[in-house]
Amino acid sequence: MSLRGLAAVITLIPVVAVLITIGTLLRNRAPLLEPPGLMERLGVYLGDNRIETAPDARFPELRSRVYPLSDAEAAAAALDVLESLDWRRNSDHPQRPGRIQAAVRSPLLGFTDDIVIILTPVETGAATQIDMRAASRIGRGDLAANQSHWQRFIEVFEQRVGPPLD
Repeated sequence: MSLRGLAAVITLIPVVAVLITIGTLLRNRAPLLEPPGLMERLGVYLGDNRIETAPDARFPELRSRVYPLSDAEAAAAALDVLESLDWRRNSDHPQRPGRIQAAVRSPLLGFTDDIVIILTPVETGAATQIDMRAASRIGRGDLAANQSHWQRFIEVFEQRVGPPLD
């Protein structure tokens, strides 16, 4: 290969990397333009490989959800969702009440993300709050993969049980 050819290949590497990053963010349905804004979201998607939902999460789509289900009903529905998404329930760790641990493999490169679904009874057991912690085992940024896991889980969960309480 000539020096000119090598220079052309080296010049293309960053372009290909940017295109792969953008494609992955779009495939993961990252809401790049939603509050709190593009730059803050890119900082998280490129620099953090985990998510944790919470009632006051800074990204609105990562806020906890509360459903009019007992914790047993919510757990049964959550396990059904795991199975339908082909997420592997993690038997390496002891399961604790109110927690379901699973692993998700990325389709293209086979990277594994660890998931913990947290079920918390509220309102004297008449409802259950659902949260998720998800972390990629490899890499510094997850390109919104773990956020995508939460969104997919919630979409399928709500198809089964209906919308959350307000």
